Amino acid sequence: MNAIAMNDGLDDSESLFDHEEKLLETQEATTRRAFVRNVLGVQPTDDVLSVGCGLGFEPAELAESVGTDGTIVGIDTSESIVSAARKRCRDYSNTDIVQSEPTEIPADDDRFDSAVATQVYRSVDTLGPALGELRRVLRPGGRAAIYETDFDSLVWRSSNPDRMDQVIERVDQLCPQPALGSRLGPELQDAGFVLERVEPYTICNIRLQEGTFSYHFMYALENTLVERGLLEPAEASAWVEELLDLEDAGETFFSLTQHCYVVRVDTLGLAE
Repeated sequence: MNAIAMNDGLDDSESLFDHEEKLLETQEATTRRAFVRNVLGVQPTDDVLSVGCGLGFEPAELAESVGTDGTIVGIDTSESIVSAARKRCRDYSNTDIVQSEPTEIPADDDRFDSAVATQVYRSVDTLGPALGELRRVLRPGGRAAIYETDFDSLVWRSSNPDRMDQVIERVDQLCPQPALGSRLGPELQDAGFVLERVEPYTICNIRLQEGTFSYHFMYALENTLVERGLLEPAEASAWVEELLDLEDAGETFFSLTQHCYVVRVDTLGLAE
């Protein structure tokens, strides 16, 4: 996962790129990707699409799941991120990483058996065309796991709750669909999908230190908000220092519940 945009909004700046990579390497992020794969039920012969593949962790792990009898195609919007994903997936001959928008997937109709999209659609201006494009490339009977966030579910202990509320409000300003995690169901059904179920997944940390999800998430947010002019550097630094002081006092608490929507395309090509 990346912190904010397509696949949470990976940017090209070196500092943010570094924190995004470390965030995706955490045990919490690794376990979450396994959860999404298990929920989807990827089969060994599946042709799988990874929408917003980010730095390549997801397509590489999908390639391990399907083996040599299936194929993986990953797409993302940034040239530098696609380059990093290709490097991470270079040992998988059945994996192709392509630079593309989620509204213009370079694939034929009914191309894929299954698809994964993690923290992607919250950054899309208009959901209808993007979800319609996903449905187009899935075969009848094909399934997708679409994982999104509503930051109203975030509980992050703070000694300055007003400032924490302001930070989260500004996070919501980073993308056009900030509360998608709690309202994606009707959008999917309008796009012609059959909604099978919604699975919640919670990441919880009681430590804020190197190697935890919340630690790298904090720095990724700090960098993103400052670089996009939504938070003054001094204010961002004060927010980080406050959270680090709470860690020193043994008072860290971070909990974020996200939701995985499992959908399928009806075998007749029509939603039920």
